[in-house]
Amino acid sequence: MTPVRKRGGSAVLLQALLMVAIASVAYSQVFLPLTTIASRPWPLAHGRYATNVEVTLDYPTVLKDPDTNPFRFPALVGVFPRGDALEFLLPTRTRVQVFDPDVRQRVGLIGTPILRGLLAITVLVLLLLMVRTLRLGDPFVPANARRIYAIAATVGIGGPLVDLLGQWGRHGVLDNPRVAPFVVRESYHLSLLPLAIGVAIAVAAEVFRQGISLRADVDGLV
Repeated sequence: MTPVRKRGGSAVLLQALLMVAIASVAYSQVFLPLTTIASRPWPLAHGRYATNVEVTLDYPTVLKDPDTNPFRFPALVGVFPRGDALEFLLPTRTRVQVFDPDVRQRVGLIGTPILRGLLAITVLVLLLLMVRTLRLGDPFVPANARRIYAIAATVGIGGPLVDLLGQWGRHGVLDNPRVAPFVVRESYHLSLLPLAIGVAIAVAAEVFRQGISLRADVDGLV
């Protein structure tokens, strides 16, 4: 009985930690960005949304023109269509601020961090469900193998897709005619690290599933 109590006690602690992590991620990565987006007024913007994009200036192009000065960079003067109200932030000129972003910019730049938070919450919830089976005394159940596969898919597929979505929104700013002449051209790139981690987790899930199946066969023989 003692080992079961110890396992139950550790499971309760893990549950508490996971619930705190879920609440923290939901508050900081989902709730706060949503409320900030909905309630931040920008007096110079056409709408209520604004975000910043890190950029790399194309210094040779910028400096080769003797007439180059900060006032050549886009500034929020006049009326622009949605998605075109862009300006370089001075004096560093390493960021572009987007006022009243269009759908592409809004989904890619503002939605991507929120989606990353939702992916993290998904993984944490699946782990929480697994820990609950540990508390019941037997984590080696088929449902947990399916949950590990779900974690693998979330990390290995969801991670790269969200990253590509963010790049798509970022290019919506970098390719703007008012920004493109001053920044280094970027290409889309796919990070293989989340995919590799997802494959590793999937392998662990298959080992876990095979172990459960083997135990069931042994129990059937007994």
